[in-house]
Amino acid sequence: MKGESHMSAAPSEAFTLTGDDPAAGRERRWAPPFFHETVLLAGVVLYAARYWLYWDRFVEGTMDEAIWIPLAMKWNDATIFAQDPFVPVVLPFFPVAYTWLMASMLTLWPDPGTVLLLSSSALLAIYAAGVYWLARLIVEHRLAALLIAFVSLRVNVDLSGTGWGIYLGNAMPRAFLFAATPWIGGLFIQRVRSAARLAWVGVALGVVGNLHPLSALHLYLLMTGAILLTEGPDTRLSRWSSFTGGLAVGILPYLLQWAQVRDVTPLRMEILRFRADVQSFPQWDVIIRHLLSSYLPPCLIAAVGWRCLRSPQDRDRAEASIRLALVAVTCTALGPLLAWLVPRLFAVHLLRMSGYVFLLCLLLSGFVVRELLRRGTGMMTAAGYGLAVVLFLTAGGGRIGEMVQWATGTSSKTMTALGADVGAREGGETDKQAFLDLCRWARSQTDRDALFLAPPKRFASFRIYAERALFVTFKDGAVTVFSGRSAEDWYERYREAARLYQAFQPDAVIALSQRHGIGYVVQESTRRAVDLPVVYENHRYRVYRVPAPERA
Repeated sequence: MKGESHMSAAPSEAFTLTGDDPAAGRERRWAPPFFHETVLLAGVVLYAARYWLYWDRFVEGTMDEAIWIPLAMKWNDATIFAQDPFVPVVLPFFPVAYTWLMASMLTLWPDPGTVLLLSSSALLAIYAAGVYWLARLIVEHRLAALLIAFVSLRVNVDLSGTGWGIYLGNAMPRAFLFAATPWIGGLFIQRVRSAARLAWVGVALGVVGNLHPLSALHLYLLMTGAILLTEGPDTRLSRWSSFTGGLAVGILPYLLQWAQVRDVTPLRMEILRFRADVQSFPQWDVIIRHLLSSYLPPCLIAAVGWRCLRSPQDRDRAEASIRLALVAVTCTALGPLLAWLVPRLFAVHLLRMSGYVFLLCLLLSGFVVRELLRRGTGMMTAAGYGLAVVLFLTAGGGRIGEMVQWATGTSSKTMTALGADVGAREGGETDKQAFLDLCRWARSQTDRDALFLAPPKRFASFRIYAERALFVTFKDGAVTVFSGRSAEDWYERYREAARLYQAFQPDAVIALSQRHGIGYVVQESTRRAVDLPVVYENHRYRVYRVPAPERA
């Protein structure tokens, strides 16, 4: 048919998982049923176990979950955070599916750190299993797919400076979409030739997208671009319409939620630059350095994988991955431009789409591993396993710089280099015990509707452990993704609090507190005390009780 790509020549061979190729038949004979799947599950358990043993399960105020978990807590108990300027405001905008899911888990396991470990470990298993299935679909070699799945346990960092992959101990809304990505991608590759089947892929993406609509939009853009690149003019519209219609049906619950609280207030560039300057507008030298150190190695390995293709079916499957990667690169390049032109489009955060390149390059790297394993000689087999180990340590080539620093002794972050990623978090609490003591006092000795003011840089998890409302934190600036109007309010609160803590004069403390209904103000004990009633103090923090304004 005119306009159709080469992949339509043999769609069943190209997009149906039929088992390993004849050259890998020996693998099927000695391996018992579900052997590779069992090995993969055992590997995930061992990889996750180190986090369970090492991480103290303290939710730092610098973690995204420090502001999302309180939403789930309020879902379970409407009496807390009643006076909080952030939590009740964001709840109407935030995906109900994620809030409900986390609230349900918090009901079963009240400790937030345990909930994050449980959920992220499950997401890692789902993601690794999906990569294994997708790699088998692309490479058609079970052992090579298994090794690639192990490599996928390691995370990378996209061009916006945020993590791409499943971080254990982190269960952000987008992590659920990351876990679903290889499954949705595999379904798309299998069914791109059928409009009816594409509709069901869209439904599946939409259903999962209720947990994080933005990441669902990213996947939608990837697959829409692939449809435009793959299909001819006579089938392009029908394929796209079916996929889009399915997505709309699946994500309908969130669309209805958003329609009720629709906020298209423009976001000021001043706020965007203050909140997410590096994430939205990285400097060119940073971009180039990141491209050379994090993206060039995976792309080079993927190019070698392209040279290892041995059949038209190999080429068709590889081209499907390359099309998706090209769309990801194009959308990423448009990210800063769109944010400059329309600051409100920062919410779309296209720079994060660069992370999909790591997964797609990793799939093509599987052809290199497969080629070495297929040769059958001891030396080639050892080389195949050796390459898999190198890919694991370097996260598919995306973190090769870390390994170079570690190997040359210029970095002592052994745990990070070997994939633990559970060391001390930057900007976290320097004295967790003193912080928790403060939170226990606040939870037991203050009213449930009390409003606290604390140093706004890193105190976001106060809400979790104290179960009390907090006037503002820097992390609350995530509201810019949901509401331009709420972003304005957050920005003003943050600037007020930042100015107050610079000088911390008693008159200013009283004035700001009485203006906003703040009853308690937290100060670090290293700062000079002021002439206000102290109601709690430990070696790290003191708390002042601010008198309510006198009634006329």
